Amino acid sequence: MKTIAFLVVPFALVFSVSCSVNPTALAGPDETLSGKDTLPPPFQTKSVQNYSKVIGWADGNTPVAPAGFTVTKFADKLEHPRWIYVADNGDVFVAESNALLKGTKKLASELSQMIGTQQQAESANRITLFRDADKDGVPEGRFVFAEDLNQPFGMLILNDHFYVANTDGLMQFDYKAGDTRLTGKGEMILSLPANKPNRHWTRNIVANRTGDKIYIGVGSSTNVAENGLDKETGRAAIWEVNPDGSGSRIYASGLRNPVGMAWAPGTSVLWATVNERDELGDELVPDYLTGVKEGGFYGWPFTYWGQYPDPRMKDVPKPEFVSKTIVPDVSLGSHVAPLGLVFYDKTTFPSKYRNGAFIAQHGSWNRKELSGYKVVFVPFIDGRPSGKMEDFLTGFIVEGSTDSEVRGRPVGLALLADGSMLVSDDASNTIWRISASRSDTSLLHHPIGAKIMSNDKVTNASPYVLPALPYADNALEPVISANTIRFHYGKHHKGYVDNLNKLIAGTEFAELPLEKIITETAGKGDKAAIFNNAAQTWNHTFYWHSLSPKGGGEPPVTLKRKIEASFGTLDACKKELANAAMAQFGSGWVWLVLDGEKLKVVKTGNADVPMTIGLKPLLTIDVWEHAYYLDYQNRRADYVNAVLDKLINWDFAAENLR
Repeated sequence: MKTIAFLVVPFALVFSVSCSVNPTALAGPDETLSGKDTLPPPFQTKSVQNYSKVIGWADGNTPVAPAGFTVTKFADKLEHPRWIYVADNGDVFVAESNALLKGTKKLASELSQMIGTQQQAESANRITLFRDADKDGVPEGRFVFAEDLNQPFGMLILNDHFYVANTDGLMQFDYKAGDTRLTGKGEMILSLPANKPNRHWTRNIVANRTGDKIYIGVGSSTNVAENGLDKETGRAAIWEVNPDGSGSRIYASGLRNPVGMAWAPGTSVLWATVNERDELGDELVPDYLTGVKEGGFYGWPFTYWGQYPDPRMKDVPKPEFVSKTIVPDVSLGSHVAPLGLVFYDKTTFPSKYRNGAFIAQHGSWNRKELSGYKVVFVPFIDGRPSGKMEDFLTGFIVEGSTDSEVRGRPVGLALLADGSMLVSDDASNTIWRISASRSDTSLLHHPIGAKIMSNDKVTNASPYVLPALPYADNALEPVISANTIRFHYGKHHKGYVDNLNKLIAGTEFAELPLEKIITETAGKGDKAAIFNNAAQTWNHTFYWHSLSPKGGGEPPVTLKRKIEASFGTLDACKKELANAAMAQFGSGWVWLVLDGEKLKVVKTGNADVPMTIGLKPLLTIDVWEHAYYLDYQNRRADYVNAVLDKLINWDFAAENLR
């Protein structure tokens, strides 16, 4: 077992700060939080205790999602389900755990309604596994995966190990995909601070995309270091550690209680939800979502939201680095208790949600009027917040109640391979599933994992529409110019969609999903025109998603291991793709596909697509001349190599591998 090593100057929350930022932060639906006069003074309102009263969900009632979404019960009869982790094979793991109260603290909580709000006092200390083998959104299998843990929270599968973040340490167990029970006692590879009162006991964990680092959120022991700074050593911080527990260090500090953590799609930036301090009044202090700067300091306990001083720390000497406190990116509101965080990197929700952040707000206790108790959405473009926060999943608060009644409290969020989202509700002991209704989704879910083509009807004669590009037309420059995109996408791709609509109008194919049209017409001479236009529509959409402005580089760890098992090295895989592209005579496509358990490279001519011969496509490169001639003339090799080095979307391939 390893323990963290770092300098204490004067306590372990703080480290060197090399940068300071001043982003615009979103305070609410109609305001921004960017100026020093936008926050009220401390104690403008009295600090109150307003614990909600949980009444549960009446029969048939569910949380409320926007029009076009369906909310169903995924699982119930759990014991305080906090966190959700979805494995690559689709297994869903749920950590059942809770804060612990004993003696006089337990009695005080019972008297104050706190136990009814947070179900505190007992912890199941268990992980339950759900398996939905037929992928219909209702798990058939339920297994006790692990027991006798110590307030487990974050979970992670990495390098044939299952990691569990207990409140006092990072546990590592041997694991193979498909296991329904952890065997052995496991090993605590890293000790984590859990000194009393351990007010913030959850420990979330995430790995970076290459799988060589693990990040751990460790909240403060108290509200505002009221027991002394020496009791906060190693706390209010995000740690970084190697998968074997070695090399631990503080990645960022001054984060009172960082819980949700996730990487913004297409970037190497870690984002976190942070619960800020209490007892300064109804409108202080804003909880937040922020991109986490390596080595950054975010204020706790000395200041908040940059340089706002906490009056309770006025007599405590402030280290020099406090002057470099980083202002968070997005205000989520005061006392909302943001926990779960996922970036929507799937494609079955409408396009407005692509790459944006969903955040579960567990809800307030320190505010006269309840706040939080919902799931919100923050849009992102190119890895940065791009619009105002909006409600997504509501109905937890009982409207009109005079007794602060709520039906539940959202905590953890996770995405399934089909693009639906799971939400844990620890107050009602339920896992909810939110899916997009087919008639309102902008992309059709393809059985192979690529969700790529709209099936919404525009007119009776036009059942298919040209799907939007997943990026701006100049986003792939200088590798692929905006001029090429406008010609390739706006003329060629659109032409296939228009021709398909004309060919299938009034036929038995008019109401079929796109991939069904392809499989029904493949190899049939009298249906060749329909096949060619349907397959080219599908192939081109798949191609656009196979490219990314943030592409190239290293694949996600699961895909990289699969590539190495099949080709030896990533470079060997890229070389085989390039060679196949050059060997394809005339027009066609080069594909990375899954054939059984092995990856391989195949090429197809004209409109042919791997799914018609039982192969699962992961990504493709278009080697038709119109894909590159305007930029490269006849230099196909230069185009292919540039795509492989700078644009190839390994994240998309990894998603299709699932």
